[in-house]
Amino acid sequence: MVHENQFWVYDKVIPEHICDQIKKLGLSKELAKGLTSNKTPEEHQEDGLSELLKYRDSDLNWLDENWIYKEIEPVVHQANKDAKWNYDWDRMEQAQFTKYGKGQYYKWHMDSTNKPFDNPEEPFIFKKIRKLSLSLLLSHPDEYKGGDFEFDFSSVEMGTIRHPLKELAGKGSMVVFPSDTFHRVTPVTEGTRYSLVIWCVGDPFRLKKYIFFPVILEQEIHFYLLF
Repeated sequence: MVHENQFWVYDKVIPEHICDQIKKLGLSKELAKGLTSNKTPEEHQEDGLSELLKYRDSDLNWLDENWIYKEIEPVVHQANKDAKWNYDWDRMEQAQFTKYGKGQYYKWHMDSTNKPFDNPEEPFIFKKIRKLSLSLLLSHPDEYKGGDFEFDFSSVEMGTIRHPLKELAGKGSMVVFPSDTFHRVTPVTEGTRYSLVIWCVGDPFRLKKYIFFPVILEQEIHFYLLF
């Protein structure tokens, strides 16, 4: 299912027993408060918890088991092809296991501004950018209320366009989307919502090369643009 190629959803594409294994693994490790991507843990420590909670309240940890990527990577490649993005990416970041309990949320944000990672101490992603994001639902819809995944496609030309992702409704369903897309998770009102998030990274996008050629018309020179 597609919305003008701005996201792609696969319904129950990952088997439930795999989702259960991921959830069990995630819950076996210590959970920490989710941070926002534009600040370091030290900066968050200085700001205090109240500042962080203006943007995000969730608990998470990181999973790096190869069997998880083997299950998910083919789906991302298929989405990249089906949606006709055809982005060049060459690796996945660590998988983020996330727990949203009652009252928890993540406000509007993007996973990437298309600015390359500039920390040489992280060689795996150094000089790379996030190109595609995915979110895998690990919970049954009847296990929680609220916690809706939503996109914001608003623009000056089109006005406010917000899309609650009702298609992401079944355990094992996955949404794939360009990482510079605004999205959020609304507050959970009952129960607990579990999900897995992964970002696919690659070299920065290349600027198109433009070719100018002159056309002489009635003694005036007009330049036409080819791309």
